[in-house]
Amino acid sequence: MNTATDRIERVYNAIGGKPDAPFAKGELVVDLGFAREFLEWHDIEGGPSSVKEGEVLLECCRRLNTDLVCLQAEEVRNHCHGHNEMAEYVGRFASHGFFVFWIVNGAYQTASTRMGFYDFNVAIAENPEAVFEKMAEISRERLEDMALGVKAGAHGIIVADDIAYAQGAFVSRPFAEQYLAPLWREQVNAARNLKVPVFFHSDGKIDSMLPLIKDAGFDGLQCIEPAAGMDIGKVKSEYGKDLCLMGNIDPALLIESSDSKKEKESYEELSNAMMQLFSAAVPGGRFIFGTCSGLYAGMSPERVLFMYRMADNILKTRFPILDRGAPRFF
Repeated sequence: MNTATDRIERVYNAIGGKPDAPFAKGELVVDLGFAREFLEWHDIEGGPSSVKEGEVLLECCRRLNTDLVCLQAEEVRNHCHGHNEMAEYVGRFASHGFFVFWIVNGAYQTASTRMGFYDFNVAIAENPEAVFEKMAEISRERLEDMALGVKAGAHGIIVADDIAYAQGAFVSRPFAEQYLAPLWREQVNAARNLKVPVFFHSDGKIDSMLPLIKDAGFDGLQCIEPAAGMDIGKVKSEYGKDLCLMGNIDPALLIESSDSKKEKESYEELSNAMMQLFSAAVPGGRFIFGTCSGLYAGMSPERVLFMYRMADNILKTRFPILDRGAPRFF
């Protein structure tokens, strides 16, 4: 069975590229709506169980047998009152054996949200230096958030900075080099001083930005969205020695079909996608399995459990020394 040390060390080993280390598992987001739906579905045969509201996310991750939990800094700050309550909340996951990633929104994403996407991009075109000053101020705020999370007990940090969409990056490579990369390096240096690993997250097609993300010193990359044309095999071959890759499964594969024939075919499609992913991403280590975007209400609990149990069986096959205590396919 998993213990606190097993899960946490597994994630550290995956991030650090320890030779022959098994891949880890986890999601950028486990929406509380999905967690409730999953627990209700999971308890149908055995009867309803009593799960306290504050334990829903924890229990869902436990039943899926993930190795990590990601907590959004802003949500935790809004939910908790004071550092002691934050530390208790974060510590609850760590004490149950989960590696905790602390997610902070990046400067680009935050500035775009605050100013409005259109106005933000007009400002970039008209006065990029002024935009940079705003982003630099936001970045300093995020450094404080990073320290707050680590002080509360988080093991690692994810900087979520959505800089792209399905067809490419929102900004040019020269703009990113001059104005975004210095902030990314600042965030990475802060994580180094806090002695925790730090990942970068962005949706979309970010091929053109990968050299900058690597050079900034991030330990890992989360998302690698297949619907945006991101090829994890190509990313792995070019950046796998420098970046731990996390995610990649298309969440569309976890939506249930009302057509029984299509439903059967969709399970085969999910299985094939997973086998292709494992073939491309597992060799050489530095891989954390999961979806590119997380688990949300409306996804099929049965498919999600199927996916995670398949991952556990792959682990047992490729790394037989493990005894993860996970059941076989149902």
